[in-house]
Amino acid sequence: RNITIGKAFTQNFLENLTRLEDEATNNESNNYSHELTGNLEYRPDSSNFLRISPRISYNSGQADNLGFYTITQNNLLTVRDNQNSNDNSATNISSNAFFNHKFPKKGRNLSSRANLNFSNGDNFRGVLNNYIISQPGRDSTRIQNQLIDNTNSNFQTNANISYMEPIGKRNFIEF
Repeated sequence: RNITIGKAFTQNFLENLTRLEDEATNNESNNYSHELTGNLEYRPDSSNFLRISPRISYNSGQADNLGFYTITQNNLLTVRDNQNSNDNSATNISSNAFFNHKFPKKGRNLSSRANLNFSNGDNFRGVLNNYIISQPGRDSTRIQNQLIDNTNSNFQTNANISYMEPIGKRNFIEF
């Protein structure tokens, strides 16, 4: 858990005016991460070996940010009230497999690898800005409300096979 409270005052001297900015913020976030991994190995005899390595992970986070801003310059006053929230989560499931077979002839070898990966994520963000703009004889209110929802899913596989054949005593060819 992370909490940050901020206060800032800025004064900018520009060519024809002075701009004053007063800012107060309060930010809070929570992040969680979990992961489970393993290795399963099987060696039925001295010529064969199999390893399977599964992995599962889950991450989530949530953040709330509040801000109050006042900007003053010449005859213009802008007040902004900001609320920003973000929720996200991601799941990843993967597995790697490796198989190796040694043939009776020294150096002759067959191996294969396979990978499988699935990931899924969600991210929701909401932003609300309320503006009050004051000028002599004219005030206005503006509201900005943004909702952003992103979802993604990915599935990925790959595999390869390798065969090694000895050529002479110290050289090999691989397919």
